[in-house]
Amino acid sequence: MFIIGLFISFSNSAGNTFQQPRLVGLSEQGIWIMGFIKAGYSLCMTLGSYLVRKLGARYSDVHILMYACGMIGIWLILAGAFNTFYPVLLTFFIYEIGRGMYPVAKQIFLNKRISNEYRSTLLSLDSAISQLGMCIGLIVTGIVSRNFTNLASDQTPIQISWMLCGGIALIPIFLLLYVHRGSRKNSSWKEKATKQNV
Repeated sequence: MFIIGLFISFSNSAGNTFQQPRLVGLSEQGIWIMGFIKAGYSLCMTLGSYLVRKLGARYSDVHILMYACGMIGIWLILAGAFNTFYPVLLTFFIYEIGRGMYPVAKQIFLNKRISNEYRSTLLSLDSAISQLGMCIGLIVTGIVSRNFTNLASDQTPIQISWMLCGGIALIPIFLLLYVHRGSRKNSSWKEKATKQNV
């Protein structure tokens, strides 16, 4: 889970840092439009939290966490790939739904696997590792986007950083698949051993 948090924090660095210059630059409306955009993506994050509760009735916590990582990765890549205002805004809003899903899905995942005795220590460690991932992401995406100097600049450096971070967010899906398959094999092996002992 700590490795997943590292990747997701890394991936969120570009979206958080470059949302304002990218969206304001594409809109050509001025900085005032960010008030409406921030209100919109706050609603999207709230919707993401709500979706986790709805999905929890049908899917396991591992699958929901994979969906959240997929939402973050795929839609940030698309937000980077497009280069006109409304497609970028729409895909960025859907990315924010994934960002709203992730912390809730992660909390459910951790609560099922960490005893009360160790929870506060491990959650503190998870927070520290997430901050480390954000720092690394800010440095890397800052280097990638260093040629973007003002709102009139070519947005290609920001697009590359968003697509890079979107790809990083997809890595945890494969880690979760690997761990989930391993745990299923272990549980099935234990069931067989129990039946044989009986």
